[in-house]
Amino acid sequence: MSYGISMLEESTAKLLMGKGLLLKEKLDTKGRMKKKVRRLLGRQQ
Repeated sequence: MSYGISMLEESTAKLLMGKGLLLKEKLDTKGRMKKKVRRLLGRQQ
């Protein structure tokens, strides 16, 4: 019984880690886009 619970905990932990990594990647790409936009705006002015 305890083995099944530990397996569940491990899989949920992996899922949470995966979601966290995806969120971090999304935030990183958003930051990069903002920097690109700022650079383009700076050139136009």
